[in-house]
Amino acid sequence: MPPVEYSTIDAIRGPLLVVRGVTGVGWDEFVRIRLDAGPPRHGVVLDVDHDIAIVEVLEGTDGMDRLGTHVAFNGSPFRIPVGDGWLGRVCNGRGEPIDDGPPYWRHTTRRSREIHSTRRYASRPPSRSSPESRRSTASPPSYAGRSYRSSL
Repeated sequence: MPPVEYSTIDAIRGPLLVVRGVTGVGWDEFVRIRLDAGPPRHGVVLDVDHDIAIVEVLEGTDGMDRLGTHVAFNGSPFRIPVGDGWLGRVCNGRGEPIDDGPPYWRHTTRRSREIHSTRRYASRPPSRSSPESRRSTASPPSYAGRSYRSSL
């Protein structure tokens, strides 16, 4: 299935994009970012809540604006090939060599390994009562007008 491109950027804050109106997007999913002006960028989904995805832009957000940014979710996690060919090499955060050596992935027949798996939802995220989403969303208890965390 080809990636769906979204241009509903709600906010740009530091290295993060807040993308609204997404469906079927999973945590740790690889993202391609197309700009109306400038080179393409890449990112990784840090969090998904209902129809909002938080994307970390790997090359930074300098010069980006909400209206000229288009985000396509790849449908799979970010992958970097692993193996002995990386020994002694230097690469950037996307696994591209920056030591003036040849690209590693063109010289290997080994399959890329996923570091994390992407969790995909067919139509909507799990309900709050499902075991997958049992993290506490309640505020910390308050004691004498102070929160519990501030009294530590």
